Amino acid sequence: MAEPPPQSGNAVLGEEKTVNSYNFKGRNAIITGGARGIGFATAERFLDCGAAVSLWDFDHEALDEAATS
Repeated sequence: MAEPPPQSGNAVLGEEKTVNSYNFKGRNAIITGGARGIGFATAERFLDCGAAVSLWDFDHEALDEAATS
C-alpha cells in the first residue's frame, strides 16, 4: 500500500494553493502600501476573490492612479 503524501498544516506539500481558491465575498481588506508593487498585486487578488478593498499609501498621486486602474 502506498504511503500518503507528507502534510503540513491543512495543505498537502507540493499541491499548489492560490488565493483565487478562497471566497472573500462580504469581507473587507485594508492594504497598506497598496499604490504599487506587492501591495497593489495583493489588492487585485483580494478583489478577484470578492473582497471589498481599501488602499492606503503615503503617495497620494500613485494611490489615485491605482484606485482608477
